[in-house]
Amino acid sequence: MQRRCLNCFNLFDIVYSDKEESEVCPYCGYCEGTPPKELYHLYPGVGLYNNRYVIGTCIGFGGFGITYKAWDNVLETVVAVKEYYPTGLVQRVPGKPQVIIYTGESKEEYMQGLERFLDEAKNMAKFVDNPNIVHVDAFFEENNTAYLVMEYLPGMTLKSYLKSKGGRIGCEEVIPIADAVITALKEIHAGGIIHRDISPDNIMLCNDGRIKLLDFGAARFSDADQERTRSIILKPGFAPPEQYQAKSKQGPWTDIYALCATVYRAITGVLPDESVNRVIEDTVQSPIQIYSDIPERISNTVMKGMSIYPEIRFSNVDELKKALDGEKKVMEPKKELRVRRMKRTITVGIALLVVVSMSLYVYNMYKNKKADVVMNAADISIWIAVDDQMNEDGAKAMMDSGIEAFTSSQEKVNVNYKFIPEDQYGSELLKAYENGEMPTIFQAQYATKEIMEDAASVDKVYEYMEKSGSDDCYLLENYKNSIEESKKIPLSFEAPVVYVKRSSEVKNIDNLTISDYKQIESMSDDSFYISESAEDMLLSSLNSNENSQNIDDKRKKEWKKLGGSEIYKQFLSDDKLLYYFGSTEDYKFVNDSWAGRYKIVKIESDSVYVEPTNELSISGTTSDDESRAASLLISYMLKQGAQEALFLGTSYSDNGVDKLQKIEGLPVNKSALKSYTDTNTELQIIDSYTDNMKIKQQ
Repeated sequence: MQRRCLNCFNLFDIVYSDKEESEVCPYCGYCEGTPPKELYHLYPGVGLYNNRYVIGTCIGFGGFGITYKAWDNVLETVVAVKEYYPTGLVQRVPGKPQVIIYTGESKEEYMQGLERFLDEAKNMAKFVDNPNIVHVDAFFEENNTAYLVMEYLPGMTLKSYLKSKGGRIGCEEVIPIADAVITALKEIHAGGIIHRDISPDNIMLCNDGRIKLLDFGAARFSDADQERTRSIILKPGFAPPEQYQAKSKQGPWTDIYALCATVYRAITGVLPDESVNRVIEDTVQSPIQIYSDIPERISNTVMKGMSIYPEIRFSNVDELKKALDGEKKVMEPKKELRVRRMKRTITVGIALLVVVSMSLYVYNMYKNKKADVVMNAADISIWIAVDDQMNEDGAKAMMDSGIEAFTSSQEKVNVNYKFIPEDQYGSELLKAYENGEMPTIFQAQYATKEIMEDAASVDKVYEYMEKSGSDDCYLLENYKNSIEESKKIPLSFEAPVVYVKRSSEVKNIDNLTISDYKQIESMSDDSFYISESAEDMLLSSLNSNENSQNIDDKRKKEWKKLGGSEIYKQFLSDDKLLYYFGSTEDYKFVNDSWAGRYKIVKIESDSVYVEPTNELSISGTTSDDESRAASLLISYMLKQGAQEALFLGTSYSDNGVDKLQKIEGLPVNKSALKSYTDTNTELQIIDSYTDNMKIKQQ
């Protein structure tokens, strides 16, 4: 009889004697039944996620979590499982898996931390293909807490390695480590995320030579152009001054400080003084002052990256890499600061003259430009459908941000919102129509045929857009020509994509595309599902291939057996179901539920058919002034800034917790769509659709 060790996970034969069986592992010496070192840890042998993961021994723990070595029964491999366990807020009965959450303020703090923990999982899962970021396999909630399943990385952290080397290592060892972290940060920053916790204990040096960046528990979205309130999570010595402030501008330069502080610690053996102390009095010596054999370019690069002034630091990791590699000359930071101040003094004097001479011209130009589009007094009401996840305060913040350019330029126009639950919107709209109390702007997808027949034309929207550049948006001309009479205009669209499980059954997944019916026909019936909402887009797109064949009616019937959340549940539980033919509308749910376990595959076709969403219409009962103002407002909502606010999200505070509110869909504005796909990197395949996108004629 064999047993799997709960420490090293090797199989071994149980040796029987007259009295008892021996369960001591011959490989590592672990004896089954040994309790954990800390009694509040999960006991080895506990099963999670329907016993898919078997917990082994603890490999690390801190104030917010415990990391275990574990065995994945499905993939038959060793993994690491991180458990959210904030000490002081919870407790556990020894030997019991359930977490007991304290009540009162502790519970509120616990739930906020749980949300951050799940955010960590989602952030890490976005970068599953990056070789220098620890891969996330799954995350889930269980036992009143949450778990994050990651690849197991045999090796040691840079912190442990430095300790084993007497506290410091040479530049020739540090630079390759820094390069690996830069490779990771380049993709993280491109995704609009900052790590905020770069330090020696979050850099893993694997036994096989790989270097991995760990722990995204402090990661947040970057906000280069605005201040945002955040929780303060940092490591003294590695965090820049802005990270000590609950409200501050943080961006790639925040991680650059931490990485350079890590390099400083590694090559000098000295922990840099806390940055807030350096703001008052900076006594940190440059590396070359501590060890004269450190190259001057490395010393200057590290000190520039560690400047307490964000504007002095490198603005992105590419610049940092060039400096470390000697491709970019770096001035000693204190000298650079003196030079900048001198230039600033000269520039301010010149600028004052320019401002005085130009101010009258700019004012007159602005006044004339504004006069071209200024509206008469009008009251505009907009009805917005909200789902269960959309907070009304957040929705208002999002709309305020989205139409800010309009409201600031149209002082005589008053805009009011009404937020209505999705399941009530249609009935509320019909009631308003019957009572002659229609909103100025409404969402057309909830309107009856009768309401739409009485709606006003939106031709004026196109007219205003042509004045400011009608080429700014995808699909609109195509959309206008596809309907008999222009009575609605889309703010966004959905596109067809395929979500494919990472499995040994799917070959060459990274290069996979769907371009022909035959690929689907060759799949077994139980290995794929086509969502009803995306079916028309998919079939229309693939039908552009002259060699395609129709899929038989029997399979179409099979696709429609499941609906709504049932298909998601089956996709998660059914190992045979590998391909989900859906749309970008499914992205949020898929990314939340299957993070790290799927790949998005594109539909490759000469004509990719997409569907317009978030269509707006104007009530036919509005006055001329209201209709003109409403048309101008909608044209503003199609501009880049408004589209980014509406579809990439606007930050708002909910009981002290920062949240992001946005409307679902892909923005039709070209620049906003690029920003969207740059932020949601897995959807960058949409960039390849844009030249071939079409809307089906109605």
